Amino acid sequence: MKAFEFNALRKSETKFMEKITENLKSATIGQPENIPTRWETEGCFADRMINRMTRIERITERLHSELNQYQSKCFLGV
Repeated sequence: MKAFEFNALRKSETKFMEKITENLKSATIGQPENIPTRWETEGCFADRMINRMTRIERITERLHSELNQYQSKCFLGV
């Protein structure tokens, strides 16, 4: 292989590798970051607590309405 052919081939391979690494870098930068496991478990805990608080609120509202009904029956019956 002559020197100018070798240089041309080397430059084309270098440009090809630069293009591939550039594409890989842009692909990895564009990917969302992985959420650490700690945050996932804390998120699940928070979701469970939200569900529990919602149930407690519903129960409290039901008890309040039943208490009002009971009191109204007692006062109307007197």
